[in-house]
Amino acid sequence: DFLAAPLRDLPERHRSLRAAFNYSWELLSEEDRHALGRLSIFAHGFSADAAQKLANVAPERLAGFVDKSILSSQLAGRHHMPETIRAFVVQQMQGDPQAYESLAEAHGEYYLTTLAGMLPIFSSEHGAAALKQLGLDMVNLREALHWAIEHRRWASLAPAIDPFLTFFELQGRFREGLDDAHTLLEHLTSQAGLAQADLYHSLLGWEGWFAFCSGFKQEGLEKLHRQSYYAQQQGDLAHSAYTNLLLANAYARMGSLELARQRIEQSLADLDELPGTHQPMFLGIRGSALSMHGVILILLNHIEQARQVLLQAESALQRSGARYGLIRLFDAQARLANKDHHPEESYRLRQQALVIAEEFNDRRRVADLLNNLAQSAENLGDFSLAYDYSIHCMQLCNELGDRHLSAVNTNNLGFLTLKLHRPLSEALAYYQKSLAIFRETEDELGAFFTLRDIARAYLQADNLELAHLSLHEALRLGCSFAEAQLALHLIPLIARLLFSSGQVERAAQLCSTVIHHPQAEAGLQRDAQELLSEIAGTQAPGLPPRAEPGEPILPTWQALLAMLHE
Repeated sequence: DFLAAPLRDLPERHRSLRAAFNYSWELLSEEDRHALGRLSIFAHGFSADAAQKLANVAPERLAGFVDKSILSSQLAGRHHMPETIRAFVVQQMQGDPQAYESLAEAHGEYYLTTLAGMLPIFSSEHGAAALKQLGLDMVNLREALHWAIEHRRWASLAPAIDPFLTFFELQGRFREGLDDAHTLLEHLTSQAGLAQADLYHSLLGWEGWFAFCSGFKQEGLEKLHRQSYYAQQQGDLAHSAYTNLLLANAYARMGSLELARQRIEQSLADLDELPGTHQPMFLGIRGSALSMHGVILILLNHIEQARQVLLQAESALQRSGARYGLIRLFDAQARLANKDHHPEESYRLRQQALVIAEEFNDRRRVADLLNNLAQSAENLGDFSLAYDYSIHCMQLCNELGDRHLSAVNTNNLGFLTLKLHRPLSEALAYYQKSLAIFRETEDELGAFFTLRDIARAYLQADNLELAHLSLHEALRLGCSFAEAQLALHLIPLIARLLFSSGQVERAAQLCSTVIHHPQAEAGLQRDAQELLSEIAGTQAPGLPPRAEPGEPILPTWQALLAMLHE
């Protein structure tokens, strides 16, 4: 109606777009008008298969509409009706409200049924192709879900929710997932309040996970815990298992490793009680849970136990055929290879994981693997390659809006900048950006490690005053941590600061504690040994004598703070 020409000498059929469409509409056969009416129910394109099954329009008629420029052809055998034409045709269809409502119902049920069968396909070798197809149909899928809520089709909606939101999880599209979960939850609440408790809590759990991944950690954890508690109370083992898997992932990312271990062990216990555990889909989920368990055990330095768990994960994933699950498995095996001092193997495994993540178009996992490949390249001594991986990761993080990974990767860029002998100011700019994100997202563990790295940079520049301030702030954060062994990450730096200020004996004692502590990583022990070499004035001094047999006692956070004040 807006596109109307003011010229009086034009034929009536040319004076507005509506008039032109009306004229063309009347030229079509009755069969073509009915076919176009049925096709107008599709939003933003449709496949030839959907046109045949839902609208009863054969490929030959579709080709005829393309020839008449009513439809356009797209990739992968899809077609699209321009929105101006579709709006006109929908208006014609709405002249018969009963027929239009019947068509909307068929559309909704078709796409809800499509979604309901997707979880087993995601867990198969055809998962990547299925995700691509769903991505093309996303607008139709959204309309179907909201139609189901509007018409209270709870039985059709229930099996469609998890596959729909799993799409965003497997694609790493957390902000979109958050928007969709939130919108669906609001729509559900407006229609049914809390009466549909199963649907409500399922959507709440997904909203919590996507919120956590988008940087809203406390809000996300609170909603995940509510879903976990509800599933447990209802005896819903499937949702309990998956929510605990997500919680384990969340706690591992926050550095709360004991909580992460409790959650992943509960997830595996729930999976063991489910019927049909030998079906490919459940084997795939179990393989993913075991891979996560292996990662947590590696982080806890339980290497031999992790090795056995990852063998179980590999077996489960091989039997399931779940190609996507191999991404986490290969990355976990790469961590294990690093522990075994096999950097080449670690690099190779992460390259394999990257190929699969790119195949599934999981950009979040691609970014994560680029960050981890940078670490593998560091272990190979190729800091230039590591820097390239980190820059690529940073670009993806900016596109995805993933603040947590952006902060971690930016911290790595600060470290690599120093390794490549670039100016200290450039490294500190990266570190300060990382610290700012961790503070904004209330990630105290991330802030703790970044302050440690800033202190290390200042020590390398012999700026003892600023190193002291950074270590002091890191220690104050540490006082709220339950994991006392995290202090090991600061002790070599505190020892160096004490050595630089003349407290040689105390510095040597701290170095000895790190060297002999079973939970100290190899890099920390190496740093402590190097400082002992400086203290002794030789390249290869003997280790300081052990004061007592057994594990050395770690100084408390408060004791370390007191050392800085002396």
